[in-house]
Amino acid sequence: MCSRRICAFLLAFVLPCLVSYEVYYGFGTNYTADVFHEEGFREQYESGVYRYRILGRHLLLGTHSLMESDFFASRLLREHLPGPPGGALALDGRTDPTFYSSYFVLNTFFLVLCCVLMYLILAGSPLAERMLRLLVAILLIGLTQYVVCPYDTLSYALILLTFLLILRQRKYGLPTVLLALAASTLARETAVLAIPFFIAHNWDGVSARRPREILHLALMAAVFAATYLVLRLLLGFDSAVWQNVRFLENISSTRSIAGFLAMPVVAYPLAAISGRRRKSLVFLLACLPYWLAMLVVAETWETRLWVPVWLGLLSMAPPAGRTQ
Repeated sequence: MCSRRICAFLLAFVLPCLVSYEVYYGFGTNYTADVFHEEGFREQYESGVYRYRILGRHLLLGTHSLMESDFFASRLLREHLPGPPGGALALDGRTDPTFYSSYFVLNTFFLVLCCVLMYLILAGSPLAERMLRLLVAILLIGLTQYVVCPYDTLSYALILLTFLLILRQRKYGLPTVLLALAASTLARETAVLAIPFFIAHNWDGVSARRPREILHLALMAAVFAATYLVLRLLLGFDSAVWQNVRFLENISSTRSIAGFLAMPVVAYPLAAISGRRRKSLVFLLACLPYWLAMLVVAETWETRLWVPVWLGLLSMAPPAGRTQ
């Protein structure tokens, strides 16, 4: 029992903190520019398609306010966290060290929350499998954090919360799933991938068109669509769906092609080793429209786009002692 608790503590708290520290201070972004001071941050994230991702923006600004406060923990962090890496300084000549540290604090908090939620999702699996999947999730998230932004780990945590509630729907009820889905949509549009996860998890009922599963699926789609639309009604429709069309660049740039191929290259072994291969395949097929849409409107070099898909596959672990 002690060993189990130590493993859980190390993988759900210590390792994500270490990974985040290395990502934010051991490496320097060569991608995100002019967003490490408040004015530049607001200019970037209060315009275009980014302005609809309101939850992460407000949480980052709130974290910055706390980091500048006279609280003991805030003073401790300001005194002991290192300065921004050279990459951040090169890409933003007005980099505010406290503002950069706010990214680290916020995203580390939600990375730890991701690990806790993944641990709960995998609670019925054998301990060794649970630890291995959790380790893979942490490293995949860390590897794709070279784009420093305020909503990635937040969106992963919220979609994992939605996955958990889908898996435990009989205990927590449909309203909790819908509430988590709405909150996830306020963080990032990748919340829509909860719908393929629901389809995969409830495939027998969905494929048989049982009224209960079809009703729940329709309500999830309606909540996502309503939240998505209300944000645009309140904030305007300029760049309402995408910022730029990048299809030609994505199929001609070496790095974009590499980023696009990362999704199936990682997804295949995750699905192959799954104890729920059929559900994993259904999930991947249901995610196909998302993958192809990203080829058209996103920069596919940003492999963080695929993390919610990979997390969905990692969440498909079978209960202890069972395979499918």
